[in-house]
Amino acid sequence: MKEKMPPFKRKKSTGKSFPVKVCTLDAELEFNLELKATGRDLFDLVCRTIGLRETWYFGLQYEDSKGFIAWLKLDKKVQDQGIPQQTTMPFMFLAKFYPEEVAEELVQEVTQHLFFLQVNRAILAMDIYCPPEASVLLASYAVQAKYGDYDEGTYKPGMLASEELLPQRVIDQYQMTAEMWEERIKVWYADHRGMSRDEAEIEYLKIAQDLDMYGVNYFPISNKKDTDLWLGVTSLGLNIYEKENKLTPKTTFQWSEIRHVSFDDKKFTIKPVDKTSPNFVFFSHKVRMNKLILDLCIGNHDLFMRRRKPDSMEVQQMKTQAKEEKSRRQIERNKLAREKQLREIAEKEKSIMEQRLMQYQEEIRLANEALRRSEETADLLAEKSRVAEEEAMLLGQKASEAEHKITQFRLTALKTEEEKVSLERKTREAEQLTARLVDESERRAAEANKLKEELLRARVAEKQAKEKLLEFLSRNAYVNTSVSSLYSVSSSSVLDLPADLHALRLNANSPQLSLTHSNPPALVDHHLPAYDFIADNDMEQLSLEIEKERVQYLEKSKHLQDQLRDLKTEIEVLKVDEKQCELDMLHDEQVRLGENKYSTLKKVNILNFNTLMYRVLHINAKEFSTSKGMAKSKYEYVRTFEVEDRCLQNCWIVVRLDGRSFHRFTSSHKFEKPNDKRALELMNRSAAAVMEEFRDVSLAYGQSDEYSFILRKNTDLYNRRQSKIMSAINSIFSASYVYYWNTYFEDKKLLYPPSFDARVVLYPTDQNLRDYLSWRQADTHINNLYNTAFWGLVLMKGLSNNEAEKVLSGTVSSEKNEILFKECGTNYNNELPIYRKGTVLVRKLVNIPPSKSKKHIISPLHVDIIGDSFWEEYDEILNLKDLILKKDFNPDDNIFYLVKRS
Repeated sequence: MKEKMPPFKRKKSTGKSFPVKVCTLDAELEFNLELKATGRDLFDLVCRTIGLRETWYFGLQYEDSKGFIAWLKLDKKVQDQGIPQQTTMPFMFLAKFYPEEVAEELVQEVTQHLFFLQVNRAILAMDIYCPPEASVLLASYAVQAKYGDYDEGTYKPGMLASEELLPQRVIDQYQMTAEMWEERIKVWYADHRGMSRDEAEIEYLKIAQDLDMYGVNYFPISNKKDTDLWLGVTSLGLNIYEKENKLTPKTTFQWSEIRHVSFDDKKFTIKPVDKTSPNFVFFSHKVRMNKLILDLCIGNHDLFMRRRKPDSMEVQQMKTQAKEEKSRRQIERNKLAREKQLREIAEKEKSIMEQRLMQYQEEIRLANEALRRSEETADLLAEKSRVAEEEAMLLGQKASEAEHKITQFRLTALKTEEEKVSLERKTREAEQLTARLVDESERRAAEANKLKEELLRARVAEKQAKEKLLEFLSRNAYVNTSVSSLYSVSSSSVLDLPADLHALRLNANSPQLSLTHSNPPALVDHHLPAYDFIADNDMEQLSLEIEKERVQYLEKSKHLQDQLRDLKTEIEVLKVDEKQCELDMLHDEQVRLGENKYSTLKKVNILNFNTLMYRVLHINAKEFSTSKGMAKSKYEYVRTFEVEDRCLQNCWIVVRLDGRSFHRFTSSHKFEKPNDKRALELMNRSAAAVMEEFRDVSLAYGQSDEYSFILRKNTDLYNRRQSKIMSAINSIFSASYVYYWNTYFEDKKLLYPPSFDARVVLYPTDQNLRDYLSWRQADTHINNLYNTAFWGLVLMKGLSNNEAEKVLSGTVSSEKNEILFKECGTNYNNELPIYRKGTVLVRKLVNIPPSKSKKHIISPLHVDIIGDSFWEEYDEILNLKDLILKKDFNPDDNIFYLVKRS
């Protein structure tokens, strides 16, 4: 694809403009800039031309007049940045900074596409190390993005041979032909069926971002001992590598741990946040390199901080538009897939009918052949009968002549005795001859009778064959009519019968038969009825956005790892050890030790932390041991090992509890499927016990086996110590669950105590808190809808777990609702709100009869907390106000828990 602006004609007389050429990875753009144009003017022009809004990742790269690679500064004039004097100034539009998580941060499709092209080129150019098995997987996604779905009918062997899909390093390492590599890529390529281009590209990037060298800008440096090292600038911080190993960093500085970076000539200094830690100093070969390093550090640090703040209005707008566009395309893809499926079914039925028609035609041909043979046999038998009759008549004539001669001989024998004797002798001979002739005549007559009987049987068989043919032809005419009614096509274009069948004539008394086609009616387009069972618009919108994101990630990841491991084992025998490079050996060592990119970074961080703690403790112990007159125990220094874990001020503190191994717990105690109301009420009662104990918990939300407790922004509970708050809430909740078990499960004995894991999350703004609770309620709806449909198919329809999972695989909310309604007769909107919306525990101040005294209660609600109505009714939660008296409270109509302590 090559996109050009209108042809440029330079006017040497004015000299007020100059031409530039900007190359992206899939297009070339030519512009005419004013002499005073800045880098920002050119950059904005390129972004507007290609429709890019996520501009903060990209920059314009060029080779300056001294042959160094540089990035165009946006605040300076283009011509003042050392650009070589050429007829047309060339620039490369490339990604300058990388995201931490591509699936969450890259919004626009054009952004994802540019990153995909750049990362793919870097892997093929071996600038990013990629293991052989991962290279094959990435190649399959690249093929899916370029060619679309794998089609067995159009795919030709060798089609991918001309494509550059694998790094040359990988190809050289194995004794494998191009066809063998293509076969392995094709296996995974076929698995990606139904994946669009943008989905294939984002899957490619999600795998590539886990590679050790992804998103790392390497610079050669040296330390104070003049040891050669590599400096890696990443989206998370700065990494220091040994000269021979670009995969595993020896130390790392995250942006959150760096207080200041600066350079003086060739000397570059990194100052940690911890002022007691020494500065890290290194030296580069050129001052220009230090400027580039500092520029990348500033840009990556700005993006690092930006990611940890709420999205701007522009980003929120882009994400909304991207979600709407993604939803629209998904609907179109589902519609297209449905139409394609129906077309395949129709073509399959057509093929079956054509095969049946060919079979019937073959049967007709065989029947005609049998009929022809029967007619020939009948003619032959008739001829034999005629010959036998003629022979019988001839024998009869001979017998008459013989009798006449005998009579003459008898008359002549009377003359003389001798003649008499002679005549007697001749008479005996004649009688013998006559007897033989009579016998022969009788035999011939019997044979003639036999031939007549065979002729009669042949004519009967001929008649039966004709009747069978008439019956068969009438049945074939019915089949042709059925076939024609399926497809709206003319009889001349579909399934024409041979001409000889149209002109078929039957002998004897059979009528003339012919095969004709009737014009079939056109197909009727039947549309399936659509049902909309979602009453809450906000819930439906969120579920449609989140539904496709809820994938069985762990199973998919395990399946993917198994495939990669199988491929590696398969090609290992063809490996050429002499062709292995240093990075291959380093990667094999990492695999042998069970390490990856993230475990290495974690180890380095732990090592840095341990070093820091050792230095702090060493200093503290030294000060303690040298102090005089101290009345404390000498063992008290161990308190310095405790880590300060206070939560930030002015932040909502959320403690979320989640059942640990609750699948086994519910199975052991035989909870009802898909929902056990008693278990949910027990969870609510345990959460109310936590709110009774801690007044600073202003709100709690729970569903299934999890509960979230919201502490006020201004709480000072346990001096806001995270571990203290988390452990206290978890222990009270767990103890209450055991304490109240018999209240709700009177007929079941608690077989073993349950356990819950806990985590603490801080949310700085009210909107962040509302978004968190909206996320949990949307997740409640998605999980419950899936479980209701799943157990409906298992318990009502008798499907196995695997069969029910296959039926629901890939379906969205509307399709699950339709399955529930059609297959199980269940309207999801009629399910109890406690199942569909979860439980919100709020505090209320009410008058309870008969004393009419004010009471502090905890009330469970099953309402929508995504919209504004709940927060408007209970505005004291976010505004940190005192409880307001609810005058319309009726204790007979509400379930509540009385707080006994004031």
